[in-house]
Amino acid sequence: MAIVFIPLYALKLTDSLSLISLLTTAYYLAFTTSLPLYGRLSDRIGTYFAFTAIGAAATGITCMLIPTVGRIEQLMMLRAAQGVSWALVAPMGAAMASMSTTKALRGRAMGVFNLSVSSGYLAGSIVGGAVSELYGLEAVFLLGGVSAILAAFMALGLRGWKTPEPRRIKGKVELRKVKVVYVGFALRNIGATGIWALLPIYLASLGASDLWVGLLYMVNLASQTALMGCVGNLTDKAGRKPVFLIGLFGSSLVFMFYGLAQNHLWIIPIHILLGLSWCSLITASTSYIGDESPEDAHGAMMSLLFTVTGLSWIIGSSLAAATVSFVGLRNYMFIAAGLSAIGGLYSAFKMQETLAKNP
Repeated sequence: MAIVFIPLYALKLTDSLSLISLLTTAYYLAFTTSLPLYGRLSDRIGTYFAFTAIGAAATGITCMLIPTVGRIEQLMMLRAAQGVSWALVAPMGAAMASMSTTKALRGRAMGVFNLSVSSGYLAGSIVGGAVSELYGLEAVFLLGGVSAILAAFMALGLRGWKTPEPRRIKGKVELRKVKVVYVGFALRNIGATGIWALLPIYLASLGASDLWVGLLYMVNLASQTALMGCVGNLTDKAGRKPVFLIGLFGSSLVFMFYGLAQNHLWIIPIHILLGLSWCSLITASTSYIGDESPEDAHGAMMSLLFTVTGLSWIIGSSLAAATVSFVGLRNYMFIAAGLSAIGGLYSAFKMQETLAKNP
C-alpha cells in the first residue's frame, strides 16, 4: 500500500519532479542488480519460501523507516534498500506458481497467482488512501511495514513444488526461445514506468485528492482482480500470443488516454482498461516463460523477466527525469503509448505460440 504514496511523500522533501523520478531509478537499479544472483541461488538450493520470507521482512522494516527521513537523498537510499529486499520476493512467487502446475493449466495458475498480487494491492490502495486522509502519509508507511512483516511469517509455510535437482542451468538456450517476450515487455514498461514514477502527482494535477489517488489506483486493481481469472483461462484456451498482444496494444491505448484526460474522473474507465491490459501482459508473459523453462531454471527465468522489468524502470524513470521538464508530463504519455505499440508490432511478427506444440 505504501508504494503508491512515496512520490507524494517525496514532495514534502523536494519540489523537483526529476529528483522524484530518480527515486524509482534508485529502487530498480538495486532491484535489477540483485535479481540474477537471487534467481540462480534459489534454483540451486530450492528454498524459494525462505527467500520470500527474508525479502518481505526486510521490505517491511525499510517501509517503516520512511517517515524518519528528512532529505530526498536519504529517501533514495531507503528505496534502494527496498529494491534489494523486493528482489527476494517478486520472482520467487512466480516461480513457485509456475512449478506447481502443468503446461495446459499454467495460464490459470499464473492467473490465480497474479490475482493474489492484485488483490493485495487493491486492499492496500483502499486502506492506504483512507489512512492517509485520517492519519497522514506517515501512518501509511508504518501500516504497510507491519503488513509486510506479517507476510514474511506467512511465507515460511509455503510448500507444494518439487525442489529441482542441482545442476548447471542452460539459460542461453531458453533465453533465445523467449527473447520476444522480454523485448515486448521491456518496450511497454520503459514507457509505463516513466508514467508510474510520477502518476500520483499527475492525478493530483487533474484534481485528485490523496483519497482519490488511492481510489483511482483501486479502480485499476479492482479491474485486475475481477479479470485476472478470466484472462488466465483465456491464456490457456486462446494461446499466449493473442493475450500478450492484448496487453501491449491495450497499454498503448491506456497511455494515450492518460494524455487526453481532462480531469481525474476520466481516469476511472482508463484504469479499467489498464487492469485488462496488465492482466493480459503479465499472465501471458509468465505462462510463456514457464512453458519454455526447464524444471531447474524457473527461478532464474522468472528472475530474468523481473530483471527486464527493473531495467525498464531504470531506463523509463531516467527518460522521464530527462524529458518531462521539456515536453511536460501530459505529452510524455504519448511517448509511452508509442513505445508500447512498437512492442506490440514487434511481438506480432516475432512471437511463436507455445501451446501450438501441444494442442
